[in-house]
Amino acid sequence: MSDAVPLAWVTAFRGEASGLIDHYQLKRVTGAPLEFYESRDGVASLIVTGPGRVASAGGVGWLGGILGASARNTLWLNFGTAGGNDGSEGQCFRANRIGTRGGRVHYPQTSVKGEARLPGIAVETVDEPTRDYPKDALVEMEAVGFWETALRWTTVEWIQVIKVVSDTPGTPWSEATPKLGSRFCSEVVPQVAAFAAASQVALAPIREDSEDPEGFSEVLALARFTSTESHRLRQLLNRISARSLTEVMLESCRHRKTEGPLKAPQLLKEIESILWE
Repeated sequence: MSDAVPLAWVTAFRGEASGLIDHYQLKRVTGAPLEFYESRDGVASLIVTGPGRVASAGGVGWLGGILGASARNTLWLNFGTAGGNDGSEGQCFRANRIGTRGGRVHYPQTSVKGEARLPGIAVETVDEPTRDYPKDALVEMEAVGFWETALRWTTVEWIQVIKVVSDTPGTPWSEATPKLGSRFCSEVVPQVAAFAAASQVALAPIREDSEDPEGFSEVLALARFTSTESHRLRQLLNRISARSLTEVMLESCRHRKTEGPLKAPQLLKEIESILWE
C-alpha cells in the first residue's frame, strides 16, 4: 500500500468518524491543534472539524496546509450524516450535485463502476438545522464548505462527498440522537471503504509527478529506507516544507547523525516530533 493514493477523510463529528478510525487503524496525532488522525503508513488521514460549512472549510484549509504538495494527489472525502426522505434511514449516498438553496452548484465526478459505486443524489447545504427536507435531495451543513475549500488544493476528480441518512421528516434532526447517527455511519463503513479503495485505483494513473521535497535526498542518505519508509519520508517532508521547518528538520537530522548510526524509523520519528512539537 506504500504507493496507494492517500486518503483525507473529513467529518464534522467524532461519532461520524469512529468507524473509519477503526477500519483504517488510525491514531490520533498528539500536538495537532485540531482533532487529527493518521494511519501508521500515512496513507489515510482524518480530521474532525466540528459542524457547519465554515468549520469544515477551516479544517480542510488546515489539513491542506499540513499535506503540502501531496494534497494535489490526495483523495478528499467528506463523510457524515444528512437528512433525507422517510424510509431512507441508514442508506449511504455519493453526492452528484452539491449546492446551497439558490447558490452556486457543483458536480462531483467518479469513474468507479460496478458494486463499489455508491448511488448518487443531490446534496443541499444549509447554515442551520432544518425541518424542511427537500424531496429529491439530502440536506446537511458541511458539503459546500468542504468542497469549495478542497478545490483550492486539488481538482474535481479528487473530491467526493458521502452522506448517510440519519434523520427524516418522520424522525427529524431534533429527535435523531448522535448515537443513532454514529451507528448508521459505522454500519456503512465497509461500503464506503470499498468505494474509496476503488477510487484510489481509478485515480492512480492520473497522479501528477511532483519533485522531491526539499531535503529528501539528504535525509534519504542518512539511513537505509525501505520503499514504504521512503514514501512516508516524502509525505512528512512535504508537510515540513509547508510549515517552513525544512532547515530545522535538517539540522536536527544532521545532529542525530553525529551521535552514531541511524535507522530509518528513528529518523521518521524525529521528523514527526518536529512537525508536531
